[in-house]
Amino acid sequence: MLNEEIQNEKDRVERDLYLRKVALGESEGELTGYASVDKPWLKYYTEEHIKAELPHMTAYEYLKKLNAERLGFQAIDSEAGNYTYRELFEMIDRTATSLYKMGTCKGKIVLTMLPVLPHETFLFYGVDVVGAAMCQLPPQAITEDVCNAIKKYESEIFFVFDYLLTTEMEQMIYENTSLKNIIVIGSATIQGRNARTISWEYFLKEGEGLTLPEIHRDSKDLLFLASTGGSTGEPKSVMLNDDCFNIAVHQYLNSALDYRASDRWIRLWPVFSATAAVSNSHLPLCAGMNNILRQFPLHIAEFDQILISEKPQHLMLIPQLLDILERSKLIENQNLSFIKTVGCGGLGITRKFEEHVEKFLKVQDIHTFLGYGWGCTENATSAAMRSSFETTHVGSVGAPLVNTIVSVFDSNDGTEMKYDEDGELCINSPTIMMGYFKDEELTNKVIRKHADGSLWLHTGDFGTIDKDGIVTVKGRMTRMLFVLPMAKIYPSSLESAISKVDGVREVAICGIPDKEHDGFQVPGCFIVPEGGYTPERVFANVEAYCDEAFPEHARPKKILFKDAMPLTKVGKPDIRALEAELLDGAI
Repeated sequence: MLNEEIQNEKDRVERDLYLRKVALGESEGELTGYASVDKPWLKYYTEEHIKAELPHMTAYEYLKKLNAERLGFQAIDSEAGNYTYRELFEMIDRTATSLYKMGTCKGKIVLTMLPVLPHETFLFYGVDVVGAAMCQLPPQAITEDVCNAIKKYESEIFFVFDYLLTTEMEQMIYENTSLKNIIVIGSATIQGRNARTISWEYFLKEGEGLTLPEIHRDSKDLLFLASTGGSTGEPKSVMLNDDCFNIAVHQYLNSALDYRASDRWIRLWPVFSATAAVSNSHLPLCAGMNNILRQFPLHIAEFDQILISEKPQHLMLIPQLLDILERSKLIENQNLSFIKTVGCGGLGITRKFEEHVEKFLKVQDIHTFLGYGWGCTENATSAAMRSSFETTHVGSVGAPLVNTIVSVFDSNDGTEMKYDEDGELCINSPTIMMGYFKDEELTNKVIRKHADGSLWLHTGDFGTIDKDGIVTVKGRMTRMLFVLPMAKIYPSSLESAISKVDGVREVAICGIPDKEHDGFQVPGCFIVPEGGYTPERVFANVEAYCDEAFPEHARPKKILFKDAMPLTKVGKPDIRALEAELLDGAI
């Protein structure tokens, strides 16, 4: 770090320690009423948390530093092999030398398309060592998407699992892109494939005997390209650097969360999203845990079997998986006290859902809370979360992380709002993205310099923060319906209300074009009913509630029932898919 940056960091720490004392009532000081100045959430952190030095280094250096004394600990448990930290570091180094031998260096982007495998980890840190960046495509990507990604990122090598690489895909890649090599991972033979397609084993031999030169990588260099969820629009490519990964993990480790070396952390998703890469992979490994890699079950209802078999201490799930556990007959007589933390992300967290989960946790004698957080891919990880019982308020997303500032601003004139006033939730954090890949215009719309010179990420979420630093998200500003008489409707507000109706398990509100008034919409509603409730009964309950609770223009004009909500690749309700379904019957 430059001397000026070091001094600024020292000043920040000193100021935060003072604000912590004010928030705790241990020192006199007058609150301004503005979250960005008062930082009332600092009372939830210790002095040691606040003083902890930020890890400005490469992701691999941070991983090795934290695990220097844990080389014999188990790092990865997978069906494709188990690795201690010593063995993991050896595989990363071998991967790095082979990447370098094949021309991977600073400015290059390595493309991968893999299921949940240790090779994702080898490649992520190996790419970091040679100064390059990695982009992981979801395993469901079609041939056209793969070819477009290769062209977009100008990738020269592509790592793919054997059963995902069809003959057609291989042919189309070599005919339509300038890719040099495909590296196939898996047990299937590469016999009969293109001569430029090689096996993982052959790839590793490429680097044997090679000593890497000194590579100067800055912690602000591009490391990872993550796709946004795409639940309400086209996914965007978010550029994250080493600081994004390391400081995100640093904040989790410097909190009240009970993370300990040798704990078991289960990962069910490939690392194509920021959540999977940062919170489900880099975090448990930096903490010295055993990262249990298991494929997401083909039949989602089988998740309870995985839980019983693997007995992880830490779970980071989507609401649908928690729902499976709550209804599972298999775990009724099981002792689940081995669970220490239960994290949950994505949409669909309602008060009713929280009540279900809290009841489940108590019945199962799990002494923890629902670790629900809020953030976005553009911030690499959560900006606020429940890290203790103290920060767990029903309906909220907890408090900002220790090195993160969350505040609320007027979306029109940029004025900062006071406590409990509605506005756009914005984030000021060292984990904010570098920007969108090759889209400076969109980047500048999202990351804006405020009057004081600081950079803020405008999330598009609206909500509040209170005098105790607890953040409440009330909905997406972009998920807004314009209805007659010239009114705005926020779907999440309707969803939150309807979710309380007897018999409603899940609900999603979407816009339907208003046939009678061009340019306007009317609300449509999808519902997944509770077990034991018929659609007819729930329909009657919802209609009666809406007639009483909402004005005419806000009442759903169409109510449809589903067995389960469609999900995006990152486990969020697919609003676009639901809108398309409603569009077929536009009113």
